[in-house]
Amino acid sequence: MNANQKLKTYIQQFGPGINKEGIKFIGSEKANNTGYGDGSAVVHDMADFSRDTNLIPKQGMVLDLGSGLGISSIRWVSEGYKATGIEINESLANLSKRITSNLINKGYMKKNKMKVLQGSYFPAEYIDARNEGLTKAPYFEDKMVFKGHESLGLKVLSPEQNNPEIYTQAGTEFSDFDIYYGFLWNTQTPSALEMFSMYSTKPKAIFTGIFPAIGEKELDEMLDTFELVSLNKELGLKKDFKIIAKKENLDNIMKRATL
Repeated sequence: MNANQKLKTYIQQFGPGINKEGIKFIGSEKANNTGYGDGSAVVHDMADFSRDTNLIPKQGMVLDLGSGLGISSIRWVSEGYKATGIEINESLANLSKRITSNLINKGYMKKNKMKVLQGSYFPAEYIDARNEGLTKAPYFEDKMVFKGHESLGLKVLSPEQNNPEIYTQAGTEFSDFDIYYGFLWNTQTPSALEMFSMYSTKPKAIFTGIFPAIGEKELDEMLDTFELVSLNKELGLKKDFKIIAKKENLDNIMKRATL
């Protein structure tokens, strides 16, 4: 049994228990409302789908936005990727680091396969652009707040929580990743998509994940605003997860597809 298979076995045996720990931490009512922890199982489906279709890079670096306890990052590693998880909540990030260390110490994971960083996943240049009024995500966030949703997208800009040098400290840049993944709350979605549009540079890079509180019409407006395209719509895919690319890269991505 290779390392990835051992890690998959670990997730099957112990993943539900780790998720229960996270649900207990954030409170069962919020967990039930947001589907906390459900995203990790979808990663396996994404990876299987990528092997069949070539729409998702089959290897490379994954950035897990708002990684929580790190279960989705661990799933990506078990599928052969390197993962970097960024979580703003210090307690959740510390739990994730402990889980990762245990996996390494027990031989389920190699040391260089996964990083857990504590702080905001906003790159410093994006924070500057927001503060200068040069971004479009706040327009969508404000509409959500008007509807009664908490503005999580704005909250991450608070000085005591933000860590603008988080990518530098990790020896990487936002643009270094092949896959951008998130199980995103509604007000997190606009900024995450905008950052992908502004700063991802690899021609095969994709954004994939789950947006449980975003309607299709609302998502379409965001994608159009940020010059992005849904491969689900382009190809008529009926999947729980979304696969999103920059419009300028669509032709190259479609050429490699084997649907």
